[in-house]
Amino acid sequence: MIKLSYVSTNIDVELLLKKRKKNRKETNRIQELDDVLAALNYRLKKSQNYSSKNDEALRILEKTANEFVEDAKLMENVKMKIYQSISSILLQKHDFKSLEYYLDHTYDNFLKSNVFNKKNHNAKLQMLTYHMNCLCKNEKYKQSLQKEKELKKEMERFDRIHYDKYLFYYYNGLAINYNKLDKEKAIEVLMKAKNEEVIANSDYNYFFVCSNLALQYFDVQKFKSAIKTLSRIILHQSFLNFNSSFRIKIIAAELIIRYEIGDFDYLEERIKQVKRR
Repeated sequence: MIKLSYVSTNIDVELLLKKRKKNRKETNRIQELDDVLAALNYRLKKSQNYSSKNDEALRILEKTANEFVEDAKLMENVKMKIYQSISSILLQKHDFKSLEYYLDHTYDNFLKSNVFNKKNHNAKLQMLTYHMNCLCKNEKYKQSLQKEKELKKEMERFDRIHYDKYLFYYYNGLAINYNKLDKEKAIEVLMKAKNEEVIANSDYNYFFVCSNLALQYFDVQKFKSAIKTLSRIILHQSFLNFNSSFRIKIIAAELIIRYEIGDFDYLEERIKQVKRR
């Protein structure tokens, strides 16, 4: 359009130049942000510890973001990008203590800054899920269950826009906590999860729930219930589509339970059958 202005007086070239200048400035700002994130990734990967004992790293992150970004709407994206970058790195490092510390600070900061909205509600649910699982990993089971309640409440928002997506994670959070606190309660939770249509329609999630349910039954010495639950997986039409290592683990679990209940005749025949396969 600027080139066309050379031959047409109907084009307001000055307005176009202002727009191009503004766009160049915003593009440069985004590129600078990418540089900051690259440096951030490098420093976090290089470090052995996220420094969970002080807030210095968090202050540096916030100061850097404020220096690079003036636009309020862009700042929202910046905060999300920094969160996604840091949480991803800490998850890869299995540094759950640092991740818990970071999420605790960041979630409160996002709430105070009104960062969350319908558009990024998925990120809010993801953050709550990460936080819940970190607390469980760090053996803070009661605190983790409090996060689970908050997750369920947030799943109901915006006409349940992401409800189905996070239902499995909600039940999983309950189960992993009650696995440590109350195994009978864990069984109750997994039984309910197994019957949820959203979970039953996903082979991966359904197998995950059933295998964990069988494990809970085994732990409380309800061996027949454990066998019955594993059979649901083994006889499922999609079982043969899964990786062979997963199938061997499930069948090995079945064999162990058969041994526990003294079903030796079946056990010997089953071992031969499994070896042939």
